[in-house]
Amino acid sequence: MPKGVEIAQGSVLNLLAWARETFDAGELSAVAAVTSVCFDLSVFELFAPLTSGGSVVLVGNALELASVSVPVSLVNAVPSAVAELVAGGGFPAGVGTVCMAGEPFAAELVGRLRSLGVGRVLNLYGPSETTTYSTGAELGEGTQDPVPIGRPIHNTHVLVVDSGLRPVPFGVLGELCIGGAGVARGYRGRPSLTAERFLPDPFGDEPGARLYRTGDLVRQHATHLEFVGRVDHQVKVRGFRIELGEIETVLGAHPAVSEAVVQVRAEGEAGRRLVGHVVPAGGSGDGHLARELRDFLAQRLPSYMVPAGFVFLDRLPRTPNGKIDRGRLPSAERLTVGSGDRVPPRDDTERRVARIVAGLLDLPAEEIGVHDNFFDIGGNSLLASRLAALLGKEFAIEASLRAVFEARTVEQLARYARTATAPPAVIPRAARTPFRPSASPR
Repeated sequence: MPKGVEIAQGSVLNLLAWARETFDAGELSAVAAVTSVCFDLSVFELFAPLTSGGSVVLVGNALELASVSVPVSLVNAVPSAVAELVAGGGFPAGVGTVCMAGEPFAAELVGRLRSLGVGRVLNLYGPSETTTYSTGAELGEGTQDPVPIGRPIHNTHVLVVDSGLRPVPFGVLGELCIGGAGVARGYRGRPSLTAERFLPDPFGDEPGARLYRTGDLVRQHATHLEFVGRVDHQVKVRGFRIELGEIETVLGAHPAVSEAVVQVRAEGEAGRRLVGHVVPAGGSGDGHLARELRDFLAQRLPSYMVPAGFVFLDRLPRTPNGKIDRGRLPSAERLTVGSGDRVPPRDDTERRVARIVAGLLDLPAEEIGVHDNFFDIGGNSLLASRLAALLGKEFAIEASLRAVFEARTVEQLARYARTATAPPAVIPRAARTPFRPSASPR
């Protein structure tokens, strides 16, 4: 169950004061609100412009920015959504500032945004427990991997500690703790968890000041913080915070599973995705079991916590002391995603669609059957927009995102490709005729 975080009004006001100091009136004049109000990013998107004399451009989600018809000055979104808009050619023109938060991203994305005319690119970091944003880095053209998460915003300080909560030197890996005006009161109705995560702040200016233990591993450098990963196995995929252990527990409850480990893989165009490594109780696994496990998880977990596919193993690799060695788990090249009763493509159109789907999901083309659901085998809303663009290009049709969501399987997508209309013809621009003044009436 999600943890309810109690945030004081003063913490929000501190965030908004930072926003007004960091962004000028022009940048906050038309901010796109792309995040659900269930997520803390929406606090910045809604209230930063409204308390600065600006306006909010309401958008269903980040991908719908591609069809926004009004000017947008600032976009604040997870990097995977921004990258998908850029890759699909749908990033809105005229955006001057892009703020990204919620997951790591490659420095290459900064250069691609700059090439589109974006003047400022920022990487912002902060958990809900410290009121949306606690650190930030402005990324210039020379930004290199790993992309930094910057320095603390005003009225905020950070401490990097070891497992004994002792400060570590610069450059040494440790857990990030955050103090200052943004620290929340605690978790609603969960005093024991509040006491575990919110600690007395030895550097606080106020009596009773506290530090929040983020559980994030970082290195502190002279000029910035470097995000490394999670202390536990909590990860973020497409902006969702996911406990891998929770998926492993549910997966292990299936009677056909002997052991299970879930990892995040970041490979090719499919980006970050969940992969389940399973030792079947019966000794072997196939497409039928993959389908069964996916349905089993989908009934018990949110869709974003269901792995894109499974790697079936005889045994899990282990360290000399008997612990699972996650570093030796095989890559996703052995991923099983099929529905079990695979029907291969039957004509040229289905083969072309299957090839596009396989390329997007980094899967062997022979793994894709005509009845496989794009979203069940690793597709998501970000890749769906890319699929629509590729189908339009391949078949010279006007392919829409809605069509991909409605068709879903290779068979249905191929049927759509056969019947869809071509995009409207582009009317050529007429040549400009020189102005000729009329003859003088005299």
